[in-house]
Amino acid sequence: RSDQLRRRIADRILKQINEWMPFIVISEMDILFSSDNASIGENAIGIYLVFRFSENEELASSISLIVG
Repeated sequence: RSDQLRRRIADRILKQINEWMPFIVISEMDILFSSDNASIGENAIGIYLVFRFSENEELASSISLIVG
């Protein structure tokens, strides 16, 4: 899988967050494929986000999910 696909996915996530949750700031994002991590299925994508509220930097959290 190409870096271009990874960038397209990241751009789409950022676009949707900016549109629907403008109060959220993404400070870190990783897009992973099975070639990056053996625990991710062949037809799945792993997404890891670290985010915070734009008004309060102390309210930060992260989420990891596998889609597919």
